[in-house]
Amino acid sequence: MLRTAKDCDGVQLKVSSYAALHRGRPPERPLNQKQPPHQVKVHRGRELTGVQCFSSICPVSTYEHMRLHRRILGHLSAVYCIAFDRTGLRIFTGSDDCLVKIWSSLDGRLHSTLRGHSAEITDLAVNYENTLIAAGSCDKTIRVWCLRTCAPMAVLQGHSGSITSLQVCLFS
Repeated sequence: MLRTAKDCDGVQLKVSSYAALHRGRPPERPLNQKQPPHQVKVHRGRELTGVQCFSSICPVSTYEHMRLHRRILGHLSAVYCIAFDRTGLRIFTGSDDCLVKIWSSLDGRLHSTLRGHSAEITDLAVNYENTLIAAGSCDKTIRVWCLRTCAPMAVLQGHSGSITSLQVCLFS
């Protein structure tokens, strides 16, 4: 069944909506909320938070007070992932244009562009020491670069499908 505009006329969106399901279960209501959130509110919350895997619940009101700090242009296509280093001075972005870019968080300037992937970048991870960055891609590889020199350090191959998530191990 498709919704029509008439079906959505009476829908009131409130900021108390929640972003997603939690581990496949419906979200648990906050103590001050009497009724479960409306389905439209849940989808609106997912749109604002970017949650795709239903792994967290996040009230939309969390993002109400936020404002745009700076808009940075530089990628040729959509940006799929973003990461910060531990100092907060650098921002890393991965995009559909197969590039990883390193930006200054202070002035928005582009520091470096890391190349090598042949498909879109799906996730980024920076190690604890801020010396390496790893990028996962739909080309089924993980590439690692040195952040000091921006030189490629390793190409990890062997996956039979796209890399969708990366996590850096703190104890190695």
